[in-house]
Amino acid sequence: MLSDTPSLLQGLFAVAVLFVLQGVISFIRRKFKLLKSLIDNRAIILMANGEYSSEKLKESNLSTRDVQQVLRKNGIKSKTEVFAVIMETTGDMSVIKNNAVKPDCVLFDDIRDSELLVGSSKNSKS
Repeated sequence: MLSDTPSLLQGLFAVAVLFVLQGVISFIRRKFKLLKSLIDNRAIILMANGEYSSEKLKESNLSTRDVQQVLRKNGIKSKTEVFAVIMETTGDMSVIKNNAVKPDCVLFDDIRDSELLVGSSKNSKS
């Protein structure tokens, strides 16, 4: 496969090996929860209730300026408008605005430290 002039058979074999590896990893992820948690990334909260999480920013190799840029692109004029900024597993940042709607806990289950969002919103509404 890595030779200067690979044959068609070598190329097809390489593609087949990649498909098999993908299938095995997919099977493992579905069957073994512990291994799934080791293989998969989880979304990270970069900002919760208008406050930056410097620990999570550092862990993600991001700065407050990176988050500010995303806030501006989403039309945010004040940090108080922000319920959360989440770094998704794809690398995209999601901005969730504060409003009168009570957050649905299920939407945040796959996020690391999601209790920061859901717990704090429960406490503030009480």
